[in-house]
Amino acid sequence: PQSDGQVERFNATLQKMLATTAERCHWDWDSMISFALMAYCATKHSATGLSPNLMLLGREITEPIDLVAGKPPGEDTNMTEPGYVVQLRDRLERAHQIAREALGQSSERAKREYDKRAHQFQYQIGEAVWHLVKGTRCVKNRVCKFLPTYEGPYFVLDQIDDLVYLIKKNPMSKAKVVHHDKLKPYRAR
Repeated sequence: PQSDGQVERFNATLQKMLATTAERCHWDWDSMISFALMAYCATKHSATGLSPNLMLLGREITEPIDLVAGKPPGEDTNMTEPGYVVQLRDRLERAHQIAREALGQSSERAKREYDKRAHQFQYQIGEAVWHLVKGTRCVKNRVCKFLPTYEGPYFVLDQIDDLVYLIKKNPMSKAKVVHHDKLKPYRAR
């Protein structure tokens, strides 16, 4: 799931966009997808500073408002085919260069923010830890929201690599391979 971040983020954005139209067309939301995608592709992305249309097509598409207001000033319509191809290639190269620079800055900013919150512990073999179980199971006749968030103590059996540990609750239980994000140091009450 951690590797699907971009797809899941876009799905959340699309869901929010469709939710804004749900009041008028709740049951035929599928007919609104093309309009939502048109709006998404025409909107500047916060990381690149450019719209997906410009990144893919080398130009902004003609939107319904452009039909009413007319073409933007300075847009040349009397261009020959070779001139158009050269200009399109130049636009695409420029747009991709700008996007690369903006994405580099955006990823540096995201890393700084992540590093502020990230606390990676190095657990020793035999050390007691809590294991995050929130949202992984449901119990009949219980509200899942109110089940415990962590379970434990578990004991670290082995460190598989820098981020992955092998843990076990007791000698009779089955060992689990767990990412360090799902662990925290155990402190008895």
